[in-house]
Amino acid sequence: MKLLFFARKSLWSQPGGDSVQVEQTAAALVRRGHQVVVATEVGEFKRLLASESWDLIHSINLGRWADQIPCLEARRSYPGMRWVVSSVLVDYRDYDARRSPLAGFMRQDWLEAGKAILRAIRGQDRWPGWAILRPHRLSAELAWSADALVATTEAEALTLRSRWGLGASIHVLPPGADHLELIPRAHGHLRRGWLLPARVEGIKNQVFAVELWEAMARRGFAEPLRLYGDCAPNHGRYRKALERALKSARAAGADVQWLPRLTPRELAAAYGEARGVLVPSLSETYGLTLAEARRAGCQVVAAPGVLGAPEWGDEVHVAALELEAWESAVRAADANADFELGSERSGALTWNRAAEGLEALYAGLRGRVYVSGSRGIPNRYGGYEELVDHLARGLSAKGWRVDVATSSTHPVTDWSHPGIRRRIHRDPEPWMGSAGQFIYDLLSIRDAARQRPDVHLSLGTTSSAPWLALKTLRGSAPLALHLDGLEWMRGKYRPSVQRYLKWAERTAAHAADLLIADHPEMARYAARYPKPCSEIAYGVDDPQAVGELNPSLGLQPGEYALVIARLVPENHVRLAAEALIPQVPVVVVGPFDNAEGRALQQLPNVRLLGGQFDAALLDSLRAHCGLYIHGHSAGGTNPSLLQAMAAGCAIAAHDNAFNRGILSDSALYFTTEGAREALATAWAQRGTLPRDHRTVLDSGYRWPVVVAQYDAVLNETTVFQTRL
Repeated sequence: MKLLFFARKSLWSQPGGDSVQVEQTAAALVRRGHQVVVATEVGEFKRLLASESWDLIHSINLGRWADQIPCLEARRSYPGMRWVVSSVLVDYRDYDARRSPLAGFMRQDWLEAGKAILRAIRGQDRWPGWAILRPHRLSAELAWSADALVATTEAEALTLRSRWGLGASIHVLPPGADHLELIPRAHGHLRRGWLLPARVEGIKNQVFAVELWEAMARRGFAEPLRLYGDCAPNHGRYRKALERALKSARAAGADVQWLPRLTPRELAAAYGEARGVLVPSLSETYGLTLAEARRAGCQVVAAPGVLGAPEWGDEVHVAALELEAWESAVRAADANADFELGSERSGALTWNRAAEGLEALYAGLRGRVYVSGSRGIPNRYGGYEELVDHLARGLSAKGWRVDVATSSTHPVTDWSHPGIRRRIHRDPEPWMGSAGQFIYDLLSIRDAARQRPDVHLSLGTTSSAPWLALKTLRGSAPLALHLDGLEWMRGKYRPSVQRYLKWAERTAAHAADLLIADHPEMARYAARYPKPCSEIAYGVDDPQAVGELNPSLGLQPGEYALVIARLVPENHVRLAAEALIPQVPVVVVGPFDNAEGRALQQLPNVRLLGGQFDAALLDSLRAHCGLYIHGHSAGGTNPSLLQAMAAGCAIAAHDNAFNRGILSDSALYFTTEGAREALATAWAQRGTLPRDHRTVLDSGYRWPVVVAQYDAVLNETTVFQTRL
């Protein structure tokens, strides 16, 4: 692969842990056969992008917006470019609060924006752009736009997930520790002194270490302390505070020195001869010093803000930033004679291993998918919404970031899931009628274009087709179109509406890059369009432990028929009820605030339960029904049918190719004309009808299988896959 790394402009002039990370990672990837170029200036970065072809951008430090905004712009300008960010998420809140009480009351995003602006004014960093004036939105946009984020610790990954709702797109890859040419270690009794190697700045907290050594010297502790590091250019005030602390400590008899930054060879030698290493930083993503010190056999005392410290267990002493706690920890560590402890663990931290992890990450990258055409997530409506619910959760677990267009009328307002964002759009349908669907889909499709996903998955064509046909409106993302059933065949529509629906289907199909059909019959039908078509069914889960029927329903197990469907003519709900009543109670689940529902209300022995989303109630109704009636005549794979099969229902189904393609010989069938006789027969034979449908369901109707098929299809459809 040809990789372009992009990091802060002072990466080499003011080296730190990120400098080591970039240098060693790039070198390890080159050794593994990849081409890597490191850019530290925006001009150089843009020139390289424009003049050469790259497989991937890997940028460093999500918090440095001046470095990440050019990558975001590149992501938009080159849709086929993959983008990975090593987050380096350092929390400056405690440090900033110590410098200025006012900072403690500011949001972290606004605080970082202010510092970025000041650095730009002083000429210390480049101007990040006007987007910095909306810092919270900018942070989220940067985090979500990258194809993956790399964290060095689980604690850092947890922070990223909680802050931006990111899921499996965060990968934990610890750094290496084999970059130092370590000299032979001195024996424990020959080791002397403690080290604090770090760039001198407030967040590294060297002043605390010096004050600690002063307090310990007053109580007879004689081991020397050596600070190695140059002062950061914008931390002159902290330099003066450190000099004052050093003067005070020496006056108290402490052996403390501040020395310049060491070369790698010199640092290795210092580690090999030292008894221990201090890491009092207010915040560190990992603390590369931890790995280096443990590799050299040094004892380590670290602060709680060092996120990598807890992952070492008992090998690293973690103490709260209080003088007494640190004195106890240092004395305990200093008395420990086992200077080989941790060598095996640290030996496993190699840059080659880190490069291997990056290779796997690069190869398995998933992008962003925008899902439109449903009422949104979580499912509170029906088939499409159930598909979106399972699909969004499953794809996010595989590393996709999933945006789901969601209606402003959705009954659930407080909902979150890692890796999924609800994009709320105004939905005027409640007061505008069906025309409101067109506005809602317009807003969803326009938003999908603005979000620039790697692939746009649109469900259905009824109200989205006019907008999907406009390339300038829907954007450049590849369009995967899920063809629902043949809407224009539904009897509830007037001939003029049916003609529109047929036009809408044809228009959307020609606009799509890929068609998805949920049934073999739909796949055969889709062959009329000159677009590739993937057949992916709906899925189903087996019901959990099924409870007893709710006594308030007044039903006896096995003595009622069940229908779960929208009350529209093509689902034949009224036909089925009229065929069985008054002899058989018929339970109907579905909204009944329409003409079909009002007609059913007039029939005796019909129990209308309305729309129900209580899974336990629905599972018990299915499990205890004598006969499940599936009257759907238009459409592909119907979720309610799969759920009835999973519940082990005896099934009577409308006789059409869609239902026979799923049920085959495991149901009795009825036609519109012969419904009364066929359903009476089905009721009489309900005890002998097949109830075990597991073989059929296991053939391709399980959600993990469905999600895996979507994952493969969408990944092949994304721009960056077709580009590479």
